[in-house]
Amino acid sequence: MHIDHSKKIILVEILGGVAVFLAIGVIALSSVTAVRILAAAILFIAPYLSITAARGLESEKSVKDLGDHLRETEWKLVISNEQIQVLDQRKSEFVSVVSHQLRAPVTAIGGYSSMLAEGTYGALPENMKDPVNKIFLSSKRVAELVTDFLDLTKIETGTLLYNFASVDVTAMLNELVAVYTPIAKERGLTFEANYAERKPCIATADGEKIKQIISNLLDNAVKYTTKGGIRVTLERDKPAGLLRVTIKDTGIGIPPDHMQNLFQKFSRGPTSPKLFTEGSGLGLYVAKKMLEQHKGGKIKAASDGEGKGSTFTLELLAEEN
Repeated sequence: MHIDHSKKIILVEILGGVAVFLAIGVIALSSVTAVRILAAAILFIAPYLSITAARGLESEKSVKDLGDHLRETEWKLVISNEQIQVLDQRKSEFVSVVSHQLRAPVTAIGGYSSMLAEGTYGALPENMKDPVNKIFLSSKRVAELVTDFLDLTKIETGTLLYNFASVDVTAMLNELVAVYTPIAKERGLTFEANYAERKPCIATADGEKIKQIISNLLDNAVKYTTKGGIRVTLERDKPAGLLRVTIKDTGIGIPPDHMQNLFQKFSRGPTSPKLFTEGSGLGLYVAKKMLEQHKGGKIKAASDGEGKGSTFTLELLAEEN
């Protein structure tokens, strides 16, 4: 038969009281000295034992109550965690659907504004050229933002696919340098490309994703540099078996206290929004996650501090390794 802790405590106290009364009775009625001494000892010991036992039972009850509370809390946490996972999944699905729906109209706006600027539908009046160009640039930024959110959703849901193949990193850099050199010059910046080896440097990688990452790094270097320039290097680290792409700029730099959060989601430096307000803070996070899926793939950042430029280094395992 199970007796709860409250009844056990009452029973112990009753037994202690009975022992005290019996001891008093023995002392009063017995004429044997030894018996009276034993009864006196019981008289003093019984209350102590009764109190000690009651406290022990109370402690046992407290431990049991605490255990029950912890199990209940654990169960609530399990349920809450499952709910959070469901909400996170729905959030990712929502972002994915919205991003897909945005992509088509944004692409159309960008395409038609580009055709208007190029004169496909006839020469534009002079006062229309600047607005059309702004429409094109704005649509390009929105398209980049949509791409970032789609990549983020696929990374978080584990559905981002990779197409690994032999990629000539030298040829890829040549193509990107040709795109960004005139953009840098328009901003009054120098743009230097220095390759230790102009011959092909081959890595096994997803070429489109590596191109997206390097393009994002070059785009950031141009955006966040107001004077000086950008320097791109490619080297083969034979002892380590790596290909290393380095992009160094003389731009706004990275404060030391922000360096540890640089590759986190939605992370932007304190001075970044002052120069470029439209950034999402996802580019470096996406780049890091993509490179982690490449064998030997890494991205590193270094800076001497705010206003002292930044250096980003991308590493890939050379194909022969």
